[in-house]
Amino acid sequence: GSGKTHTMVQRAVNLVNNYDFGPEKILMITFSNKATGELKKRVASVFSSHYSPDEDIRLPTIKTFHSLAFWWICRCWKACNLGKCPSPLATKAQERSLMQRAIEENLDHLRLERCERILWRDERPGEVSWEVVLQTFRGRYVDDYNKASLKADEKANKDMPREKKQNKMTAEELQALNEEMKAMKKLYLRVECYLGLLHRKNGKNSVTCDLERRWSGDDPQCDMYLELVRKARLGHHSKNDYLREDASIWELYDKLQRETGQIDFDSMLIIFTDKVLGNEKLAHRFHSMYSHVIVDEYQDNSEAQALMLNKIVEHGSLTVVGDDDQCIYQFRGASPGNFGRLREFFLEERQITIQEETLTENHRSSANILKVAATFLQGDTSRHAKVLRPSRPPGLPVEIWKCHYTNDQAKHIVSTMIERHEEEGVAYGDMSCLFRCFQMGKLGSLTTHIQKELAGKNVPFTVVGGKTLFERVSVLDLLAYLRLSITGSPDDYSFERVINKPTRRLPKDKLIPLIKQQVKRNKTKASMISLQEAAKILCKTGFGLSSSQHDALKVFLAQIDQFSAEVNTKSLPDLLTYLWRQTGLEDFYKNQNQPKEDGKKKKASPSKQEMNGMDS
Repeated sequence: GSGKTHTMVQRAVNLVNNYDFGPEKILMITFSNKATGELKKRVASVFSSHYSPDEDIRLPTIKTFHSLAFWWICRCWKACNLGKCPSPLATKAQERSLMQRAIEENLDHLRLERCERILWRDERPGEVSWEVVLQTFRGRYVDDYNKASLKADEKANKDMPREKKQNKMTAEELQALNEEMKAMKKLYLRVECYLGLLHRKNGKNSVTCDLERRWSGDDPQCDMYLELVRKARLGHHSKNDYLREDASIWELYDKLQRETGQIDFDSMLIIFTDKVLGNEKLAHRFHSMYSHVIVDEYQDNSEAQALMLNKIVEHGSLTVVGDDDQCIYQFRGASPGNFGRLREFFLEERQITIQEETLTENHRSSANILKVAATFLQGDTSRHAKVLRPSRPPGLPVEIWKCHYTNDQAKHIVSTMIERHEEEGVAYGDMSCLFRCFQMGKLGSLTTHIQKELAGKNVPFTVVGGKTLFERVSVLDLLAYLRLSITGSPDDYSFERVINKPTRRLPKDKLIPLIKQQVKRNKTKASMISLQEAAKILCKTGFGLSSSQHDALKVFLAQIDQFSAEVNTKSLPDLLTYLWRQTGLEDFYKNQNQPKEDGKKKKASPSKQEMNGMDS
């Protein structure tokens, strides 16, 4: 409440008016998408007053760290050594999906290693592949190999189209089907030979599949490895601190991101810093665009963002605003020491002059609130000392309640609300209860107890926030179709999400394993194909598909191609409306029975206004 955002905006205006900076030469970086939207409105409002009605308004570029990085990576993805045009891993489910693939690849590698140890022990013949393992197994144990081969044939034959369907195939389709059959037999043969070698080593009754049990790839395991990667990127650990298999999964996860172009938010910053700003030509192009950088909420920057910022302003000037007392994102890598490291980098390492100003007048909080906060913060000797002067009256005293249990807390809050309403005449609409967040780890929902207590006491209330627009199931489905429609940017998570939504006789538990087999079969050392590309290959043969599934998959893929043709002919809001209707999602969610919450139906589908808002 001391005017930090106002300072940012006026700094930009001052650079334009008094230092002859073009607005487009100014880059303003904020911490969140919401803050970006608010800052754009304030900047547009202020800058528009400097232009006549017939002039085009020129504005600074305003982005978050991640949107800035992703914007550049999309335009330079080949120079960034990505296998495909990038798409963001924007949800936890998308990250899990890619991590699951990394765990599966690691499992395949560990099976190969175990076969290698059993066959050669200490005398290994250089680099060993599955082809070498299968040849050696066949040469040493003919009977076991034949048994494994028969089992692999049985499994592959189960997936073959029926004879009636084969009779309708063209010669080209039959040839493709035979090639598919051979490829599937090879994949099945790998597993059968691996199990055969375990059988020989451990005896008839002691064949174990400990690798499969250990590397299950379920959600908890994926989450564990995602957390491992996150902590490593924050600098808490190095690869040398981890077990070899754990470090291998981290490397495979990063490798898959590079191959598929599906990158998480941490990778965006790393790739932009290393590959864009680390490339002489691209860095020159970037620095020629911006002469001054203004950063909001600097205390919330992670170490990766601070490193990125240092490279961004290598040949320009910088203004940062923030408050180390408001550093609340340590779990994301933020640190109250950001300002100290900034001084160290520019003042000591670069010998660049720094000018500091402290905003001391607070316009938001009452004097009593500021007094309590100042007393609380006195114990932190590492903070930048500051005294805030309130511009508002003292207000009511601040009360601190100690509650032992969440139920006690809910009862105390609600009873106090009722008391103040009945005895002091305070309207319920003038009261609010703030939460740190809606969900917190194992505690789950933090609002449930208070909602129950309010409802039990017949106190009217409204829950503000909760799931955002981009967390709704229907919106995630719509965005999945949008990503699939963008040519050159295949998205495995999106493909898997909507392959059978709305229902179209393509059950995921049946189709996705078959499509993933195609991915394995067509994988090369250089790259890995997407699920969408693998599905197109599967469509040529129908291997493992019933006639209805084969037809439904053809229709689905043709539908995606049709949507791709519309991408460049419509505005984003119109394209979203088109996809919402043409995919069948509109009817699907209209007819679906929505679960009730607090006696009201949940809002399933996005409104026209919300689709227009997605454009930002």
